[in-house]
Amino acid sequence: MDSNSKTPAEVMMPWVGLYVAIASFICVIAMAADAVQAVWQWKLWFPNRFFTLNAATITLIAIAMKLPVDLSTDLSDKKMVSMFFLVTMLANFLPSLGLMDDKELLMNIVALAILLITIVVNMGIQIYLSSYWVAYLIYILPLLILWPFSVALTVPSMRKKLEHRYNESQQLVSSHQEKMFSAEELKLYVKNTG
Repeated sequence: MDSNSKTPAEVMMPWVGLYVAIASFICVIAMAADAVQAVWQWKLWFPNRFFTLNAATITLIAIAMKLPVDLSTDLSDKKMVSMFFLVTMLANFLPSLGLMDDKELLMNIVALAILLITIVVNMGIQIYLSSYWVAYLIYILPLLILWPFSVALTVPSMRKKLEHRYNESQQLVSSHQEKMFSAEELKLYVKNTG
């Protein structure tokens, strides 16, 4: 088949693949940067400085998921790997939900819901026509739907509860101490009394 008989879609497909690969690469680099920062700072969690839930990351996720949700291609193991990549991306920005105020959290979760519903419906159509429907119902659907939204629903109440406990502990400490310690003074005090 010579190059003159290719359809416009066949000609553009490598460019679409490159577009998706670049978006996926940016996501991987941002997630890796957060992981390196966590290891470098000896944190038990991945701080979300580079890969947070916002309009830019939602756009990158939408671009990275273009090929897996394309209805014109058949369902393959590559699409399932893409879905696990999506779950990995969701896991990496979930800690950033705790840093948002209620309005920002609501806006970002609604935008994420629109994206995930589109992905789930497109994958559901493809999976309904294939033999992967059991894996879809057991693994992918709960992870994509229940997981990020259950975390988002608990964030405001947990934040208020933690802030309340912190304020109570600060009042308790200030009532027992006449002098408030700075962080360095507190470290020295604990070392000297321990």
